[in-house]
Amino acid sequence: ALDVETEKKVLENILLHCPKKTCIVSTHRRSILRHCKRVYFIQNKKANEYIDSRLNVLSPSTIGGYKKILRCLSNDFKSKNIMDIDQTIVQKEINDYANGHSPKTVRNIYGFITAVLGYFRPKYKLNVTLPQAIKYEPYIVTESDIKSILESVKGTDYSIPFQLGVLGMRRSEVCAATINDINGNYLTINKAYVFDANNKPIIKHLTKTTEGMREIYLPNSLIEEISQK
Repeated sequence: ALDVETEKKVLENILLHCPKKTCIVSTHRRSILRHCKRVYFIQNKKANEYIDSRLNVLSPSTIGGYKKILRCLSNDFKSKNIMDIDQTIVQKEINDYANGHSPKTVRNIYGFITAVLGYFRPKYKLNVTLPQAIKYEPYIVTESDIKSILESVKGTDYSIPFQLGVLGMRRSEVCAATINDINGNYLTINKAYVFDANNKPIIKHLTKTTEGMREIYLPNSLIEEISQK
């Protein structure tokens, strides 16, 4: 290991006497980077360690979401030592990201940052200002709306999925269901179509929650429609 001045002199001498040689330098000192034409950061180490620690307890889609968030963070932020990250640095990252993104997305980014910091620095507390959440007024679907939608998809490939949705199935459950899950008029729901950490579709043999594993009753008309497919 070299001290700051010695490392600087060694690099300057290499550049002076061997200007056509390619020199690969590994350093944590940013002052050395001004001598380099190309810089690669070994980033995300602690964030990836945090994600790896959650692999066996979180869903593949959640892990994939974490990795997507990690890609959204700036290279400057990701290259910092986790012990050097303070409130000012986090606030700047949040401010920069908030430009052009929804408050909900910004809060997801902030939630990931605080989770990683809390994992490696449990006593450190942040007090960052986040963009004001937008209040949405939900629209309550009426029985008339449902009848209209089902009528509009009758005879199309959307008919069965929409009817299953009306019966309380999630989209991931509808996509994972097969004819083998039906016994009489009952459909067993015990799996889901999700995306893994690499954004590849898989069948996960667990529902979103343990309460999600259930049976639902299918009317004869729907059973007949499914049997014809």
